[in-house]
Amino acid sequence: MKSPVSIERGTVAAVFVDLQEEHRQDKRYLVEGFADILANVQRLQTAARANDVQLYHSAYIVDLTREARRFHPVDANGRSAFSDKDDPLTAICPEVGPVDGEMMLVKTEASAFGSGPAASRLRAKGIEWLVVAGVWTEACIDATVRDAVSSGFRVLLVKDACGSGSTRKPDDTASLTV
Repeated sequence: MKSPVSIERGTVAAVFVDLQEEHRQDKRYLVEGFADILANVQRLQTAARANDVQLYHSAYIVDLTREARRFHPVDANGRSAFSDKDDPLTAICPEVGPVDGEMMLVKTEASAFGSGPAASRLRAKGIEWLVVAGVWTEACIDATVRDAVSSGFRVLLVKDACGSGSTRKPDDTASLTV
C-alpha cells in the first residue's frame, strides 16, 4: 500500500546521474526514450529549483591517462570506449546541465557516491532525502541508489526520469546453440 511521504524543507537534494550527450548521439550507448527522459528531468529540475531544493549533477568521465583500469574497453587509439574525458559527447546535455551554484560531480565509477566526499558533503548540509534521476538504471542508477541508502539517505527514484539502453525486439536477438 502506498502512503504519502512528508519531507521537511531543506532536507532534500536532487541528484541527476549521467545525462550525457553520448546517450543521445552515440549509437553504442543510446538510451531508449531519452528525449522524454530529458523532458521529465527538466520538469523535475524546474520544480526543484522553484522549491529551493539543491541540485547535484554527476557525469561518468574516464581519464585513462590518470588511472589505468584492467579490462576497461578501449578504442583503436587506446582511449576509453565510453565517457572519455576528451570526447565532446561526454558533456552533460545542456538542457539539463548545472546552472550557477549547482554542484557537478565527476565520477570515475558507476555510483555517484562510491568514492569521494559527495555523501559527506550532503550530510553536512542536513540532507536526509535524495531524489534521483538519470540513466542506465541497471548500472549507474542502481549503484548510486545502493550507495546512497548505505550512506543513510532515504531515496526517491523518479521512474519517468530514468532510463536504459534500447530494448531489442525478439527477432533482433541472436540465437544461441548449446
